[in-house]
Formats: sequence, structure tokens, C-alpha cells
Amino acid sequence: MIRLLLLSAGTNACYHTAKVLKDKYADDFFIVGADINESYLIPTIGYLDAFYKVPYTNSPDYYDVIIQICQKEKIDVILPSFDDDQKLFVSENPDLQKLGIISLGVCKDSIPFYSDKIKMYNFMHKNNLPLPKRFDISDISADSDYFIKPKNGCASIGARKISGKELLALPDTKNFI
Repeated sequence: MIRLLLLSAGTNACYHTAKVLKDKYADDFFIVGADINESYLIPTIGYLDAFYKVPYTNSPDYYDVIIQICQKEKIDVILPSFDDDQKLFVSENPDLQKLGIISLGVCKDSIPFYSDKIKMYNFMHKNNLPLPKRFDISDISADSDYFIKPKNGCASIGARKISGKELLALPDTKNFI
């Protein structure tokens, strides 16, 4: 049986991961969830075999708490789903490797792209990967609608549809993509 730790277990991605694994491979996975919220706020809770409420990712204790959970629960695989978790638990994380844990996080070399939406866009564009069109502020038409997201945003926080007129009136347009 594979022992999987889902970080930020309350996210939509973790919910669907846990649901599919339990619906199709229940005998093959023991799923542990960790999240900053109480268990009753975690939609994934019905698919978890164990749950831990943990400190915020930016807490000085967070990293050690996750490593302790890994040791206590004898975790085989960790899935960091939140941006900050990806940075802490990259696939080459030496602490995880010492424990024999596979991280499904991004590799260390990907972090500069993963952390910067403009770098990621440019990388994907350079490699001819399909992307939505990106506009520079000089290309914005007051009569059109746009979808914006904070450059340093996480999840969908701050993402929204906005008119060109409203966009041009924003005092901080350089903070959006």
C-alpha cells in the first residue's frame, strides 16, 4: 500500500486526487492530508485516512511539522499542491530523499519558471506551447474585456474579468498579467 501525503489537502486539486484514488484504487492507497484549516472545512476529509492541521506555510515550524508527519505516517509519496509547498518540497529535496520519500513536486530547476508567470509564459511561448494571448498595457483597448491575474498571485485570488477601461484606470497595472 502506498502512503501518500497531500499538502494543502483542502484544495480542489487534492480533493480530486484523493477522490479518484479512493474511488478507483482504495486498496492501494493510504492517504494522509495536511492543511491549515480545521478538518470540518476540508472537502477532501471523506477521502482521507488521516488528517493533520498544520501551521501556515510561511511559519518557521511548517517545514519541520511536515517532515515529522512524513516520519510518523511512514509516507512514501508527497504531493505538494500549493505554490509555496512546491518550493519547499521540490523533487530533489534532500530531507525527503533521506527518508525514501518521492516528491511529486516540481524539480528545483523549474522553480524560477514556476514562481514567475511572465517567465513561464515566455518559456511556453518560446517552445510553441498553446497559451492564451497576453497583452502589454500599450495594447489594451478601452472597449474590450480582459482576464487579469496578479503576477504574484496564488490559486485564483485576485483573478477576474475586467473591462479595458477599468484596467487602464488601475494604478498598479504592472502587478497583473
